[in-house]
Amino acid sequence: MEKAEIKTFKDIPQVEKVLGYEELSEYIKKYSRPLVTIVVRKAVENLRSQIKDGKSSDTQSFLKSITRELDKIRFELTNKVVNATGIVVHTNLGRAPLGEVALERLEEKVSGYSSLEFDVLKGGRGSRGSYLFELLSAMTGAEAGIAVNNNAAAVMLILNTFGLNKKCIVSRGEQVQIGGGFRMPEVATRSGVDLIEVGTTNRTVIDDYCDAVDDDTSILFKVHLSNFKLVGFTEETSLKELVELGKEKNLTVVHDLGSGAFVDTSEFGLTREPTIQDSLAAGADLVCFSGDKLLGGPQAGIILGKKDKVAAVKKNPLYRTVRLDKMVIAILEELILSYMKSDFENIPAIALLSSNINDLKKRAEKIQSGLKDSGSEIEIIETEAFAGGGSLPEESFPSIGIAITDSKVNQLAKRLRMNDPPIIGRIQDDKLVLDVRTIFPNEDQIVIEALTRALG
Repeated sequence: MEKAEIKTFKDIPQVEKVLGYEELSEYIKKYSRPLVTIVVRKAVENLRSQIKDGKSSDTQSFLKSITRELDKIRFELTNKVVNATGIVVHTNLGRAPLGEVALERLEEKVSGYSSLEFDVLKGGRGSRGSYLFELLSAMTGAEAGIAVNNNAAAVMLILNTFGLNKKCIVSRGEQVQIGGGFRMPEVATRSGVDLIEVGTTNRTVIDDYCDAVDDDTSILFKVHLSNFKLVGFTEETSLKELVELGKEKNLTVVHDLGSGAFVDTSEFGLTREPTIQDSLAAGADLVCFSGDKLLGGPQAGIILGKKDKVAAVKKNPLYRTVRLDKMVIAILEELILSYMKSDFENIPAIALLSSNINDLKKRAEKIQSGLKDSGSEIEIIETEAFAGGGSLPEESFPSIGIAITDSKVNQLAKRLRMNDPPIIGRIQDDKLVLDVRTIFPNEDQIVIEALTRALG
């Protein structure tokens, strides 16, 4: 394109003419003509504002402003990223990563038609996700189970089923707020229950619940503090105590476990997180938790418990509004089968949490060796990784990182974010740290090549 000045409104090229520029042809192929048109029109409006303010431009600068905005689209769309933060279940990076085997099976199951609601054996209509629910029960020992699109939906559905226009008793210290500003008390209230707080922020005993129970009470609700800690002079009522009170008063006992661990996290050197099996063994009528946190699966809210209670939840008309689609069902099926086979290598969240520190150090040394000609100071350091995703708050465990010293560390971090795929690290003590624990082994070479370019 020849450079021409743009001083007046008449000098601004028409949108259709701009769309015909050769420089935009690849963008149109990649992002579609309608999307590129929107970007061009915004650039024209900005140019009009410039001219109105007495400023001028030229066609090359105008085109560059368009391509600059089009180049941003790659980063605004959902992309694969390399997680080098050391946070295993990273809320901003898609929470639990999914395994390659599960995704391969997903492609087989849903790339065409699927038996989502068809009984192949009987040759007639089937029930959506029926065998997933069988798998959940078989793995946990629960009488029954269902799944919905997230844990907030699971809580709302349970409380609406058993507590509509009735009272639900919960400890004041368990009125948690989850990510994105969602407060569980507000979710609960929207379900139609009258939420009754008992005890104090730091201490709630069984007598507090007993004193609050009356003829309008239907639910005893316990929420696991998965995303924060109460320390100091504290006391909480155990689930076992609530179960005993529930039996005595004929009340439904619900345990919201939040992060939902199926394995003993103490095996990874972490504090032991209460497991789903613990809650079921304690006798809770219903237990609910997230699918994309410590479970290591896709976004979902899983409900397990007594057969009659689960059946009542499933009959609720609201269930259809929050039910799972075929892709999430297919991924969960493969995930649960991996758990039942103890095939933890195909559950990335568990594999990352349990990575051997010596293996991490060897990989870090390989990355460092690949950067020996970069001319920058690159060292291997001991770091602290985190489970993340609202799980095990403030709980860290040993990891290994690559630390890069650079006078413009923020610019280096940005250059890595601009890589394809973006690499997300953290800045610590004026150094860029890439934690190896959350970098998959097949991404090591990506990191080496990206750092070579960024440092060059």
